[in-house]
Amino acid sequence: MLVALGIAALSLYVAPRTAALGYEVRARAETTSDLSAVSAGRFQESSSGNMVFYAERVSPDHEYLERVFVRSEQNGVPNLLTAQRAHTARDARTGDRFLVMEDGYRYQGHPGDESYRVLKFNRHGVRLESVEVLNPRMKNNALPTEQLWGSAEPRNVAELQWRLSLPLAAVSLVLLAVPLSRTTPRHGRFGRLFGAVLIFIVYYNLLGTSQVWVEKGVLGALPGLWWVHALPVVATLVLFYAARMPAPRRHKIRGSA
Repeated sequence: MLVALGIAALSLYVAPRTAALGYEVRARAETTSDLSAVSAGRFQESSSGNMVFYAERVSPDHEYLERVFVRSEQNGVPNLLTAQRAHTARDARTGDRFLVMEDGYRYQGHPGDESYRVLKFNRHGVRLESVEVLNPRMKNNALPTEQLWGSAEPRNVAELQWRLSLPLAAVSLVLLAVPLSRTTPRHGRFGRLFGAVLIFIVYYNLLGTSQVWVEKGVLGALPGLWWVHALPVVATLVLFYAARMPAPRRHKIRGSA
C-alpha cells in the first residue's frame, strides 16, 4: 500500500508537473535557439526564417554580442540593423524577450525608394520571444489532475483513468503475485517467473489499448480502463480456488496372481 500511495503521488501530481515543465523548456529552447546557435563570424538564420543574425564576437553564454548584424522583414519591408554591441533582456511587465542593440543604424526599406530611411540609434530593441510562446499549449499528460476531475471530454477521461490505473495496477499485481509465487519443488523457485512477466506485459498493453479506445470514444467512461483491473483480480481468485481444491487421488491397480 505504501508503494501504491507513492505511485499515486507520482502519477497524479509529480508526472503532470514534470511534463508541463518539459513543454515550457522545449518552447523556451525553440525561441532562444535563435541566439544560442549564433557563432562568431558566421551568418545564422532564425528557426522561423524571418531573421538573419551575424556577430563578430559572441560571449560564451550567448548573452552579449559585438559588431552585430540583424536582417528581418516586417510586412514585406526589409530592415537591416547594425550595432557595435548587443545583449539580451526581458521586459519585466510583459515578459517579452528582446535583443537590445546599442550604438548602431537601422536601414528600413529598399534603397532608392521614397520610403527608404536610415536611422541612427543609441539603443534599439528587437523582440525575440513573446510571453505567449512561454505558455505553450499543454497536452493532456501535462494538465493538472484537478483540471481532469469532472471533465466529460474523452481525452481527459482517458488521461485521468490512466493516472489512477497506475497505483491500482500495483495493488492488483501484488495480489496476483501471491498465488503465482506458489511452486512445487520440481519447478524450482523461479518456475512461474516467465508466466508472471508475460502477464505483466499483457496487462500493461491492455491498459494502453483501453486508454486509446476511451480517447477515441470506442469505450465510454464505464467500463473505461477499469475492466482491465478486474482481470488480475479474477485470475487471483481462480488461482486461490484452484490451490484449495484437493488433489486427485491415485488408485493403484493390483494385478491378478
